[in-house]
Amino acid sequence: MKRKGAIFRLKNVFTITVIGVLVAFSTSIHAPVMAAAPEYAAWIATENLETGRRHATVTRLEDGRVLVVGGILDSTNTYLATAEIYDPQTCQFTPTGSLTTGARALHTATLMHFTDGKVLVAGGYNGTGALTSAEIYDPTTGKFTAAGSMHVARAQHTATAHGRGEVLIAGGYSTGGATNTAEVYYPDNLYHHSSPNVNTFVTTSGKMAVARNNHTATWFVSDSPAPITHNILIAGGWDGPQPTATAELYDWTTSTFTTIGSMNYPRASHTATHLQPFSPNWLESNILLAGGSTTTQPTPTSGVHPATNTAEIFDTSTKTFTLTAGNFGTARQWHSATTLSHPDMAGMVLIAGGNNAALGYHSSYNDPAGFLSSTEVYDPAADSFTGYPDMNTMRCMTGVVELNNYDVFIPGGGTNTSERLSAEGDPDGDGLYFCDNCPGDYNELQLDTDGDSVGNACDNCPNMLNPDQSDLDGDGDGEVCDDTAMGEDEDDKPAAGPDVDPSYAEGADIFMDVTVTLKPLDWTNDGVVDDTDYIKPDPYNVIVRLYDCLGTELIAERILCGPGCSIPVDLVTVTAAGSPQTYPVTFPLTEWFPNLGPGCYIAEAEYVNFCKDLDLNPDGSCPNSPDCFTGIWQGISDPDSQSFTIGSDQCPDLGGDAGGTGCPVADKNTVMLHTVNLGKGPSTKVPLENVDVRVFDRNSPDFQTVAGKKNPDGSMYGVIFETSEEFPGSVGLVGACQTDANGVCYAGEAQTGEYLVIIRYKDTVNGKTVYVGRPKGPGDFNSDGIAEKNFQIMKVLKKGVFQGYRGGKKMVVTGSLLEVITPESAIWEGTQSVYPFIFTSDSDWTVDVCTEVPSGYSIVGVYDENGDLIPSADCIQTFVNGESKAVAFEVQEIGSPEPYLDATLEIDHKGKKVKKKVKAYDIRKKTFKDKIKKAK
Repeated sequence: MKRKGAIFRLKNVFTITVIGVLVAFSTSIHAPVMAAAPEYAAWIATENLETGRRHATVTRLEDGRVLVVGGILDSTNTYLATAEIYDPQTCQFTPTGSLTTGARALHTATLMHFTDGKVLVAGGYNGTGALTSAEIYDPTTGKFTAAGSMHVARAQHTATAHGRGEVLIAGGYSTGGATNTAEVYYPDNLYHHSSPNVNTFVTTSGKMAVARNNHTATWFVSDSPAPITHNILIAGGWDGPQPTATAELYDWTTSTFTTIGSMNYPRASHTATHLQPFSPNWLESNILLAGGSTTTQPTPTSGVHPATNTAEIFDTSTKTFTLTAGNFGTARQWHSATTLSHPDMAGMVLIAGGNNAALGYHSSYNDPAGFLSSTEVYDPAADSFTGYPDMNTMRCMTGVVELNNYDVFIPGGGTNTSERLSAEGDPDGDGLYFCDNCPGDYNELQLDTDGDSVGNACDNCPNMLNPDQSDLDGDGDGEVCDDTAMGEDEDDKPAAGPDVDPSYAEGADIFMDVTVTLKPLDWTNDGVVDDTDYIKPDPYNVIVRLYDCLGTELIAERILCGPGCSIPVDLVTVTAAGSPQTYPVTFPLTEWFPNLGPGCYIAEAEYVNFCKDLDLNPDGSCPNSPDCFTGIWQGISDPDSQSFTIGSDQCPDLGGDAGGTGCPVADKNTVMLHTVNLGKGPSTKVPLENVDVRVFDRNSPDFQTVAGKKNPDGSMYGVIFETSEEFPGSVGLVGACQTDANGVCYAGEAQTGEYLVIIRYKDTVNGKTVYVGRPKGPGDFNSDGIAEKNFQIMKVLKKGVFQGYRGGKKMVVTGSLLEVITPESAIWEGTQSVYPFIFTSDSDWTVDVCTEVPSGYSIVGVYDENGDLIPSADCIQTFVNGESKAVAFEVQEIGSPEPYLDATLEIDHKGKKVKKKVKAYDIRKKTFKDKIKKAK
């Protein structure tokens, strides 16, 4: 099942959380939305819980976030009072308020309807006994408050919400064993606000026929027989030391229980889920009861209870149980289940994790030896189960929920990890399945300059805050930075004025004069263009873009924001109705860019904000028509740019001019691009322009904090560079430059030192980035104060098909001459990577290359100079005779450590043999992003 391109978001109508069998399993109710099939290709790890826990509750809130409450700490068996929230939009867990009445596990947490998303947490076990206490979680405040006490202490019970909001608490393990009592909690909402029972627990008029715990309780509505009734199916559970097959119905109207026919097998610690993701009040939605602890079949054996791989359907019309035609592939208990609502899988049930060991009565269920990572899907149409992708981690005693965008999420369960099945896949191929701030555009670093949660790669105004991406004229430029926000033509701009080139001292205030031309528009719709139709421009609505002399756009450190323009204020005097007016505005450039260093700059003030009604929707529609006015484009600015300089060199306060930088010493950096086209002839070599070069002080404590040590390996080069990109003063940065058309640039420095030079090359066509680093010391500087560093970047293709980039290192062997480019660092973007070797000679050479990879990786094979793969080979011999040849090893990930490749080169030239060893340090993309987050 594949899906490309579009992302489908869904507004949550309401959610019913049915909790039992110690775990919270949620069935989500969505409004139907048409979409293509989800790409449930694999479970992908997301952020870790703050605290690893089992026997916690997992509840999806009305706003789409997920609440995890209480449980038992995995490492110490400590009962927990803490709770945390998972936000699917940020992929982050954050602590929320703690329980006020104490730690608990084996409790319930139930979303109550029409209560502004409040959750009832009830009962549980605290390590010494069952609890009567209950609390309310308010997602708007993130706090828990006491909610009174139940009449009976209970754990391993169920808590089932009615559509009106009240919650039935049934059964559970109490003092002395299982109980058959039940009670109802009435929240303060629109249905119960005037009830004398509001915010209290009321004992039901009847009791269950069977005392039980670890059962299931599932709300449904039936019109057979008439009239329509609201019921709860209560099934299975432990009845003393044995699982029971009995079942009964609770009638919300009469507050009584009625025994019905039994299930086909005894079950406890099973799951019960609806077979319709959306149906009004689940009218006639049948219920799947799956797995659980059972008696040994066919003869019950007291004390030891295996997991079952059977399942059955409860028909809500006939009130009967029927075994499914197919069984699980894996027997399981203490597992999790949720009904899927994606249109192409609507009504299917995902079953995940659990335990498949034979358990003693109320013992050994915490033994991880029986925990499962497998998942399965039940298809009601086929009446069968199908194996689904395994989770990355074995999980038991937790909950699984479907999120608002059809993703499936499961946290904890004997671990602090969590993971998701992606319904949207990774259409842009940047490795970000979740929380991608540009899900349709490649942007692996998630850069978001203006902080509006829309990544630069897809932001229609990347330097201006515009989270709603409003673009009323539909030209792809958000109106906050659109010089023709209402579609006016560029020709309407006035003629350009003269260039000016002032020079400023570093730290001086810089102002820019901007001329704005206002166009008359009858935006008050009174048929007359008058002074009510003009709004005076000021620095709040002028937008300036700033570039350095290399043409790189600089990012504003502050953005001046004025009040919204929803009424006419500070009107311009109209000299002639209907005539355009010009108005001068002084723009405080250094308020936006307060830390400009020495150098030359170009400022362009060619964008002017426009006035729009703050009540307008992003698409220009009015939520309360006709109470809105149309967005008004206020005017255009003088299109002329203003250039200026600050200081005159890279080191204005120091003497010297090494490399023309104005600094005492400098790096001369040369970058070459080697294109290796396996099977398509020899490699090529050209200078590489527009490569960013940065120099870092390896002795800086800030550098070592980010790098981990003074001499980091190549896997950390990208982390160091990108951290300096966002926080320039935080990583010991001492110099920078960008290569010219010859692949050369000079980075000036105040003094010699132990430095690390890192280059970054971005290929905007392929959306790839590569980093290469070279350390240097005081001895690398010559008498002119220049330290020369050469950098090699390898672009790898297989018979014309692009594979990726890799940093390289040049090695020269004399006696005539053999130049060898060996692989260095790269970022793994999938499960495979290519390690090329390039040999260029002026005579005849024989080179043997043998490679090794760490445990957890395997060598797929080696590509010879013809581009043909020799499978499973870890050595190759090549002959180089006055030519250039390339070979490449392909490596595949099958395990967990970070990748690297060791290579030994044995070089033979006219009987003289030389042995060289090289090592390529790589990093997986997820580790790369994790390290950047940690550095931040």
